Amino acid sequence: MALKKWMCTRCEKEFESGQWHCADGHPHTVTPKTYYMLDAPADKRDCKFSQTIICNVIPERREARGIETIIIPGTNVTFIRGLFDTADPQIQIGLDNRKHVLQGEEGLKRWQEAYFSDQEKTELRNMEQRAEISRLQADYNKLLAEVQAKARKSA
Repeated sequence: MALKKWMCTRCEKEFESGQWHCADGHPHTVTPKTYYMLDAPADKRDCKFSQTIICNVIPERREARGIETIIIPGTNVTFIRGLFDTADPQIQIGLDNRKHVLQGEEGLKRWQEAYFSDQEKTELRNMEQRAEISRLQADYNKLLAEVQAKARKSA
């Protein structure tokens, strides 16, 4: 199995999974990713207080240092209102492999369905419609200005 290649936004160098630190010893960072969890409470009024912790996204590990064994604790992440953003490539790998953690446009749509009340969904649709109308009006005005400019040149 080939190791995943990443581009560090901090040192601007490509690296493979397992090489988690830049040359200066700081951890690599990558393009941030948003993850969604569909864990909304049944009562939509409680959504703003919703938190879910996923334990050991990066599992704990043991390192032998001389005659001692050091336990390095795993990393936990907290989804607040079903959202979690990270630029840490190790956490991204851990969350990409989780079954009930979503990402991308499909994850956003499903998260909105789970977390938004009917009123919020209506407001979101109205905002999207107003934005589309504004965009169409701007396109219309731009085309009208171009046609008028061509008409002036040809006259």
